[in-house]
Amino acid sequence: MREKVLVIDDDFASGNTMKWAMEAMGHEVRSVQDGRSALHEIREFVPGVILCDLKMPGMLGYEVCEKMKADARLKDTLFIAQTGLNSNQSKQRALEVGFNYYLVKPIDVNALLELVYLEREKTPLVAMIK
Repeated sequence: MREKVLVIDDDFASGNTMKWAMEAMGHEVRSVQDGRSALHEIREFVPGVILCDLKMPGMLGYEVCEKMKADARLKDTLFIAQTGLNSNQSKQRALEVGFNYYLVKPIDVNALLELVYLEREKTPLVAMIK
């Protein structure tokens, strides 16, 4: 399934790696380097998957997620935190603001691609029974 993906990461190399990996799987990807640009980007581009760094200057990824979760157009969007932070406190906060998954850098690109694929291909048990 082709997805629209938004990558938000202030680290150019990390952001580009995620962008290239998602593009290689056939997804339409846009990449920005800060929260304000991400909020501007979603005015026209409504992603099905958002990969968001948590520790960025200006606006942390937690705040970006909270603001985006308020947008009804993103109600079915898969939010994935990608970060170098590996504490229980940061994981808990990410879940509280609405991230669906929490991945610690360096991210295994193959595992990320599989996660997105499996998440989007879920078949509800009720549908399997019918």
